[in-house]
Order: sequence, then C-alpha cells, then structure tokens
Amino acid sequence: MKSIILCADDFGQNDEISSGIIELLSQQRITATSCMTNLPNWPSHGAVLKQISPDAAIGLHFNLTHGQALSAAPSISQDRSFFSLNKLLLRCFARHILIAAVEEEFKAQLESFKNVFGRYPDFIDGHQHVHQFPVIRDAFLNIYQQTFKQQRPYIRQVLTTEGPYAVKRFIINHTGASTFKQHLRQLSIVHNTSFAGIYDFHPQSDYPTLFKRFLTSCKDNGLIMCHPALAPEDASDKIAHARFKEYRYLISDRWIKDCEEQAIRLTPHPNPLFRPG
Repeated sequence: MKSIILCADDFGQNDEISSGIIELLSQQRITATSCMTNLPNWPSHGAVLKQISPDAAIGLHFNLTHGQALSAAPSISQDRSFFSLNKLLLRCFARHILIAAVEEEFKAQLESFKNVFGRYPDFIDGHQHVHQFPVIRDAFLNIYQQTFKQQRPYIRQVLTTEGPYAVKRFIINHTGASTFKQHLRQLSIVHNTSFAGIYDFHPQSDYPTLFKRFLTSCKDNGLIMCHPALAPEDASDKIAHARFKEYRYLISDRWIKDCEEQAIRLTPHPNPLFRPG
C-alpha cells in the first residue's frame, strides 16, 4: 500500500474554494490544505477550518503573487499589491528582490496563520511555487531556520520527473525545484518524496483520468496537489471551472474506487508519526 498526501491549495482565496475544501475535509477526501493568510477572507475562513480539521495537516501557502502584502514589502510589490507571477520571476532571476523584504513578508504571513490557529502551520509551501525561486528560497529558508527549532513543519518540494504536461513540469523544475530540494536535504528538513498534480487547468481536461496518472506517478509519502472549489461564482478566478471539476471528482465514488484500485492510503504528512497541531 502506498501513502500519499492529498493537499488542497488556496484555502482562503474565496468562499467557493474554502467551502469546497471544508466539505472535502469533512468527508475525509483530502488530508491537508494550504492557506493564503494574507487575504481578507483568511480570519473568518480560518476560524471555520480550525473547528473541522482535527485530523488534517493545515499549512501556510506562502503567497507573493495574489492580493496584497501584509508587510511594507519593498521590491516584491507595488503599493503593497503583489506583482504577477511572470514579473516576480523575472525580478528574482535579475536579483531585483530584497531578501529582507521577503523575510518580513514571510514572517507576517506566518504570524497571520498563528493569530487564527494559535500555533504555527504543520507544513509550508508556496502559491505558484514561489518558495523555490532564486532569492526567495534563501529568505524563506533563513526565516524557517530561525523560527522553527524543535517542531519543524515539513516543506513541499515540487521537483517532478514523471506525469503529464512535460512543458509545464520543465518550467517548474527549472525555476528552482532541484536546487531547493538539495537545500532541504542539506538542512535535514522533512519534505514529500515526490510531487504530482500538474496540469493546464483547462475546463475541458479529463481530471479523473489525469488523477489516476497522478496516483501512479506519485511515490510513497509523495504529495498530490489539487485545487477544488464549489460551483464557480468568482468571475476573477481564471481556473474556477477546473476547480469545480476537481471538486466533483474528489467527492465522487469514482475517486474512492480509483484509490482502492491502486492501493492508496491517504496520509496528512510524510512523517508517519505526525499528529496535527
């Protein structure tokens, strides 16, 4: 039997996303969710999540591309509004990002999580994988090492060698994934063994078939990311229809059958001794 973490990203982004994730957690269809703590919905959505997630891993979805910064954030935002993913990535490779600015924002988002949950997160990852980008990863790991001395959250690594959508995998891998995984190993930071869940979010994508491929490619104690949500109402969410398709599959009997056929055991954490909170 293979243990896999199934993590829903983007909790707190809007009502449909948070409500869909809470439903899936309640039905034990996912084992983790990653929270965007810089967004206005976070305090109220997080309070609900805190009440219904005793067995799940709850993480921080470190965010530098959606919404506004919690800190002053020079060089990573303009008037506190974050840059687009492409612009942020260019600034990282051009070394136009201040390490101190990233560190301050990371600390602010960690504190925002702690203000709601009364503790630090069980794991940490990055929205659109920003935590592995040049400069950002150095700041990210600096604050991680300073903040977590004993109970250390695991960190998501996103190096992907198998699965569909080779071009997208190539881009993710070559924006820092290999280097970041090496850092995690050198610092003895617990991380997922493998990563899956990458696709183009096209509303016509056959998500059930894709998910079976994710299950096959994912190794024991690997992680599959997903982005489920209830029926779309937020017109600004460009992948809303794909999110709803994911939700319908994950709540269905077909999802149960697919996991049983591949002898999948869902786990919240790569460490089998993990206890939430």
